[in-house]
Amino acid sequence: MPRRRFSRKEKLAAVKRMLAGEGPVTLSRELNVPRQMFYQWRARFLSGGSAALRNPGRPRQPVDAKFVKTPNDGKATPTSND
Repeated sequence: MPRRRFSRKEKLAAVKRMLAGEGPVTLSRELNVPRQMFYQWRARFLSGGSAALRNPGRPRQPVDAKFVKTPNDGKATPTSND
């Protein structure tokens, strides 16, 4: 069974319910999510607010993929496509 991805709003609603006193076991059964995940969401929320509950996205690509920074001088140099 594939894992479901929860939006920030869904995570925030679950965390608020947990902080209001609802048990993680009840939430786990209702939302079909492992109990440990609620503790992770709560820890993220307490450390960074609702922004910390955001799903990680894809990393951004460089503006110009033809040029790569070299570690020795830090200047962009063209890549060879041999």
